[in-house]
Amino acid sequence: MDNKSLGDILGETLFGDTPFKSERAPRTYSYAEEGKMWFPHEVFFRQEEFGSATVLGRGNDLDYLLWGADLAEGIKYLLKTDWKYTGTNDEYCQVYTEVPFITFRSKCGIYNLVLMEDLDDWKRMMKANDLCVKLKLKDKADRIAVFDAVTRRCETRNV
Repeated sequence: MDNKSLGDILGETLFGDTPFKSERAPRTYSYAEEGKMWFPHEVFFRQEEFGSATVLGRGNDLDYLLWGADLAEGIKYLLKTDWKYTGTNDEYCQVYTEVPFITFRSKCGIYNLVLMEDLDDWKRMMKANDLCVKLKLKDKADRIAVFDAVTRRCETRNV
């Protein structure tokens, strides 16, 4: 006997390789269509559009990079306004990063927030993002390489 749930069976039937397969393309989003998000400046001193959608024009989701000097205040605000905690740089990144951050996702699943406490780290992340936009890096591995090169702190590598 197969231990599949009803959800598994329906998913295979509706989205598997059958005549009933859904032909819907995954939805993508743009900052222009969704409009600019606003966060209170007394909690988040800087906020910028960020991530792959800034490079590609559209994305599976939309990212914002936030900086606030009081991380606890920022986390408290986000949790009170229905943002879901999704992890830290250790859980989020596929490669080692020296830039600490905390991530949140909106209830609707469209928005991701990257919350930072250190202004210099925030600036490095924005510099890496701006470089990816300027170079029009469509390949994710290339964007990761740029972020890795720009955000690493040289003193920890004895350079």
